[in-house]
Amino acid sequence: MTAPAPLTPPDADLQDFPFMPLHVARLRDSDLAAEEHPEACWYAVLLWAASWHQIPAGSLPDNDTVLMRLVGLGRDSRTWKKHRGGALRSFVKCADGRLYHPVVAEQVIERWQRKVEQRHRTECARIKKANQRNGTEHPCPDFESYATANFPASVPYLSFETRTSVPEDTPPLSSGTDADVPRETGSKGEGEGEGDSIIDDVDDDARAPAPADASPPHDPISLAAELCRIGGVRHLEPNAINRHVDQAREWLNDGFDPDTEIIPAIRDAVASATTTIHSLKFFDPSIRQARARKEAHDHGHEPQVRNRAGRAGAGGGGGLCASPAEAILAARRNLGIDR
Repeated sequence: MTAPAPLTPPDADLQDFPFMPLHVARLRDSDLAAEEHPEACWYAVLLWAASWHQIPAGSLPDNDTVLMRLVGLGRDSRTWKKHRGGALRSFVKCADGRLYHPVVAEQVIERWQRKVEQRHRTECARIKKANQRNGTEHPCPDFESYATANFPASVPYLSFETRTSVPEDTPPLSSGTDADVPRETGSKGEGEGEGDSIIDDVDDDARAPAPADASPPHDPISLAAELCRIGGVRHLEPNAINRHVDQAREWLNDGFDPDTEIIPAIRDAVASATTTIHSLKFFDPSIRQARARKEAHDHGHEPQVRNRAGRAGAGGGGGLCASPAEAILAARRNLGIDR
């Protein structure tokens, strides 16, 4: 029997996606939960999670030594042999020799599609910004052309029929003209809602569609992952991931646009950074200062910055003091206490 083709694109990489969706009802009512030993069920969930960050995403190597390590059994081959069948339930060995789980593969393709779409939006924003800055008229590629050129191995797995292409500007884009670039649709089940849940128990069909003229908001989970990738930020433990997401959410709530404000400021900060960057918080001053400079420029003046070197000395007439201690000394001199 011929092995099936791999269930996910060979270049699918979700290593910067810290959250994996888990459909509660689907798992609760599955044959796995009903028929397999609880320990095998636990190993199965661990293998799903491990496959999420493999390349291709959603796959596992057909190697018992590696699989034992991924479920925390080390070299305990006896326990692994006992529960191997249940742990690998529904996994399929494909033509590339790797194991794929069909349900995990569905989620991988959906998230990979969104990731490629986000890259496409970022590229279009970059082109449009360059056009405005240089007075050029380079067109933005539609999504299918962009994916074909940059992710050719993924094209058979991507959907183009329901995606809105980015049209060329008509008339050609000129300086100061903003063309419509579709915004990122919110990711579902990747930590939205109360707390930091990775659970999505809402049927897709039950979700109300957004109005046709409304721009869907950016999802802070996906945005944080993308910004960490751009900024070279490493999130190795859950608390750090939560802080990255909170920071991305704060920027969105404050009205910062990811494509025109956040990402350009992060790229500039990375280019000039001299230390290792461990948190998105590192970029907060750069992003806010970039907006302040832009607003000052739009109003025809530059922001005034006072530093200590420009302040009046402690004894100067009515000048600002550099520190509380100098203020006290000045007051004492004014009262004749110190001469």
